[in-house]
Amino acid sequence: MVNQEDVKPEMNVEQTTAAPAESATAGDQAIATDAAPTTTDTPTDPAA
Repeated sequence: MVNQEDVKPEMNVEQTTAAPAESATAGDQAIATDAAPTTTDTPTDPAA
């Protein structure tokens, strides 16, 4: 039982470090995806 408790905090620390890394990647991808449709919408608006 003591081993499981020791593993839990270690896993939490690793997940906490991976959480921000994944969040940054998701945010970057979201911005890129948002920028793509926005850039396509911008030329479509003036063209119309």
